[in-house]
Amino acid sequence: MSCGIGDTQLEPTGRDGDRINAVLAAAGYNFSLLLRWFEELLRVLSLILCHALLAKKTPLHLTRCAKLSSRPTHCRPGLG
Repeated sequence: MSCGIGDTQLEPTGRDGDRINAVLAAAGYNFSLLLRWFEELLRVLSLILCHALLAKKTPLHLTRCAKLSSRPTHCRPGLG
């Protein structure tokens, strides 16, 4: 592959190209494994959350003040 400036090549060829290709292929494979692991982790965490919400007797009130929120909230006293 020529970049248009003389005969300079941007792609490594031969043994160096083979080594770089092997490293990039391994990195891509490991990245796909990491994505699968994150998918499974998200699935487990969502199941835990669903079970916790279903086991709770009182309904979840998302409109109440969050005590750990960094944003100012306007709530009635006694709800947060």
